[in-house]
This record gives sequence, structure tokens and C-alpha cells, in this order.
Amino acid sequence: ANYTVTDNSYTASEVSSLIIRNGELISGTNSSLDNKGVDYVVVVSGTVFNLTMPGGIVTVEEEAIINGEFNDDLNSWSYTPVDEWTTITYINNTGGVDNAAVYQSTGIGRKSATLSQTFNIGEGLQSARLTFSYKYVGIFGYVDVYINNNRIGSYLLDENWQSEIISLNPSLFNIGSNTLEFKIYIWSFGKYEFWIDKVSLLLTYSREEPGSSFVIYGADIELYLDVSEYYNLTYKLLTLTNKSLNLEVYVFDIENNVWRLEDKFLSDANEWFNLTLDSPRIRIYTESQDPFELLFDYLYIETVELNPSEFTIFIRNNGRFETEIIACWLRNETMSAVRYEIGKVLLPGEEMRIDIPLRLSRGSVYDVRIVTRNNVFKYQFMP
Repeated sequence: ANYTVTDNSYTASEVSSLIIRNGELISGTNSSLDNKGVDYVVVVSGTVFNLTMPGGIVTVEEEAIINGEFNDDLNSWSYTPVDEWTTITYINNTGGVDNAAVYQSTGIGRKSATLSQTFNIGEGLQSARLTFSYKYVGIFGYVDVYINNNRIGSYLLDENWQSEIISLNPSLFNIGSNTLEFKIYIWSFGKYEFWIDKVSLLLTYSREEPGSSFVIYGADIELYLDVSEYYNLTYKLLTLTNKSLNLEVYVFDIENNVWRLEDKFLSDANEWFNLTLDSPRIRIYTESQDPFELLFDYLYIETVELNPSEFTIFIRNNGRFETEIIACWLRNETMSAVRYEIGKVLLPGEEMRIDIPLRLSRGSVYDVRIVTRNNVFKYQFMP
């Protein structure tokens, strides 16, 4: 028996409702979905999440000296006398290996040398700290330390490693180019060496950092179809997104009163596509770090429903002999039996169709009797 028909005569303006849960409806109504390419429903994204971080004053430390541990020979440094400076690898007091810049020569009397480096200072300097280590092999000597030709310290030389930590006033520095210089003075009666290592000028700046914000944009659109009783529902919503988006489709689970994730789609930007769905109540949800637009053009709806005017019975002769079909009887639990005269002979393998002008009741159980010359065949169905 066949008791269904396909109905695609629905129009969106008659049976659909659009609810914008998040986002903004810019143009269009449900009637915009009646015809393709005539009018659009346009929805722009709304704000789902907005985190704003205020700006403020931050403290930043920077190292001004390059190659202060002399691992790259004497690069980035200036020195005099040029032919009396070198770098030497040595074992430090923890057993590790370090490198030092060394001024060495031989001779009698007063000797002098310089080691300097130019560096840059930016705005907002709050403090500076100079550290270095040194030692001397010889009779007597001292080292003077200068910032921009201003002496900031003078230190006697010793045959053991000495370390200095000097806090410097920011007023010693210029914005832009500055110079750190070591001037070494030695009195010798033979071979002498001045060693220096781990030169560091740590600068502390106070800077104003701008504020920042992090925004998530989203759209949440509910579509509801008010259609009559059906066996199957299929509809296609012609959709376009102006950015590539991950679209999530949720259907309403009426039994548990929750929205259940049904499917996910990845859209291409500015490309029309169909969302093919089969639930009368759905939600389309999507998020992005950038604002976006959703366009809906045409809603095609198709149902398979109970035939409102008739149903069809198909009778086939699967036997080896011809059979004369006399009549067909039909009844259900609330309807008295109705007889339909047929009076037709079916040859082996032949099939006939009987259209019965009766509107069936959905959910009722129907008994069918096919009466032939010699037998009565029984069939039962429930639409």
C-alpha cells in the first residue's frame, strides 16, 4: 500500500520563524526566504566575549653592553694599545671555563691602556647598575671607570679577582649614544697583565604600555518550521558567510528539553552553500575573532505526508496461473468494512494498481482483504 505524498508547496513566509538570539538583523524577514536571489536575510555578528586589559606603567630591564663576557673575542670593544690586548680562556673559581680581555706587555715604568664601548640609552631610564670583575699581574696599578668622560670610580688592582657593583644615577647618561670606558694605569719592572671579565651595564626603564582587548564575535540564529504532520521533513537553507566560519547546527530535543549538536560545517568565504536539515527547530551558531556577516537567501521545504484524498494498493500475481481478482475489502478498528469491486484477471507476474478514494487516519490499523475466485488474501498496515 502507498498512502503518502510529497509536498513541496510550502513558502518560508507561511511556515518559518527566524529568531536572532545573538547578532543583529540588518535586513530581511522570513518572506525574504520565499524566492531565490530576490531578497536576503542579513545578520551581522554580535559580541560574545570582550576582555579589555588596561594600560599602565611597566618596568623593563635591558643589557646595554654587547659581548661583556668576551666570548666573541674583542668584538664590539675599542681598545688601546691595539697590539697589546687579547682574550684568554681561564678556569673560574667554580671549575668552569670563562674568557677575559687581557692587556699584557713587558717594560719598565708607567704604562696605560683603555678599553671602551659605545651604547645607546632610550627614554624613561630609571636606574643603571654597572658590574665587572678584574685582576692584575705585576707590581702596582689601578683602573678608573668613566661614563661619558665622567669618572665614576677608581680601583686599585690586585692579583686576585675582584668584583665591583656600581649603582649609577640616570643623570650620567644621554638619550642616544653613550660611552663606558676603563682606563688602566700600571707601574712595572717587567711583564704585566690586566684582566677584565663579566662587564655588564643593566638598565632599568619605566615605560607606559598601551591597553589591549580581546573580542570574540558570534551569531546565534534559531529557525522554526510550523508544518503539518509528516513522515519525513527535508529543507535546504541557502547560506553565505563573508568569512570562512565553523558553523554548528543544533536541534531541539523535545523529550529532554535541550539543544543537541547535530552537525558542523566549514564555510568558504563568499560562497553560497545549502544547509540541508531535517528537524523543524534548529539553531545555527558560529564564532570568530573578527566581525562577520551571514546571508540567507532561499528556504526550500519538502515533506512526505499522509495522502489527504486517497491511497493506493498494489496487487501482484506471483503464482503460476492466472487469477481473477473479484473485490477488495477494507476496515479499521473504528470503521465498518468497505467493499470495492475489481473484477480483473491477473496473469502470472502481472501487477495492478487500485486507487481507493478514502482518507486514512494516521495511527490506525487497517485490515485489507483481497478476494479472488478461489482465495482470500489478508494484509495489514498502519499509516
